[in-house]
Amino acid sequence: MSEFELVILLREYGGAISEQFNFWMATTFAVVIASYTAGHKLNNTVRALILVLYIVACAVFYMRYLGAVRAVEIISGQLGDMNSDFGPRVVPWASLGRKFVMIVGTIFAATVVLRPSLTADEQEPQRPGG
Repeated sequence: MSEFELVILLREYGGAISEQFNFWMATTFAVVIASYTAGHKLNNTVRALILVLYIVACAVFYMRYLGAVRAVEIISGQLGDMNSDFGPRVVPWASLGRKFVMIVGTIFAATVVLRPSLTADEQEPQRPGG
């Protein structure tokens, strides 16, 4: 492949990394907010189903994220071998930071699904005189 084609691929995979992280972030916040506000109304079966679906989705996002990171590493190495100006610029700390956030955030969201924060009494509005 030419340098130009490799740079285009590098940009595509860079976008895929951001996209997978954004999908994970949106899914996690949706699960946390839904569990926080409506979790006390869900029975244990529904709560377990939500948790399983969430964990599977997170696993898919994480695997796709790792695949895109690996592709960026390979493409960067090829560009480095070509002595390109777009050589290896992979920032391992950014990747480690995202991995950490994804893993810890998934664990946190799973605990919120299992143990919602609001109870029925806290969520029901108070009626005057009652």
